Amino acid sequence: MKHKTQRTTVEKRKEALKKYNNTPERKAKVAEYYQKNKLKAKDRSLRNLYGITLDDYDQMLVEQNDCCYICNAHKDDSKKGLSVDHDHETGKVRKLLCGPCNTALGLVKEDVNIMKKLIEYVETN
Repeated sequence: MKHKTQRTTVEKRKEALKKYNNTPERKAKVAEYYQKNKLKAKDRSLRNLYGITLDDYDQMLVEQNDCCYICNAHKDDSKKGLSVDHDHETGKVRKLLCGPCNTALGLVKEDVNIMKKLIEYVETN
């Protein structure tokens, strides 16, 4: 059996990590770029994560009066604004939610039976 030669070494890996790791200098450059290009960065993030554009997101905000679809909390009540809620199985974008509503939905695993039991529990106790 023929042995393959090692393509990398510990030293090469360390050099690569130095080059690409988040050094203070790199973090500063990324932060500077983000500050100059916030809308472009947000658009790219929305496209990559959810397949929607910043214009799509803004249209959803208008349709929801800048509020969470579930609890009506205004987007300005949160540092991060409203989150894009989506079906984790299909990837389909649903609505914009505040952080607590989005987290609550995730914590109950989007299970309708658990949600019904929660409602029943609160109503009876």
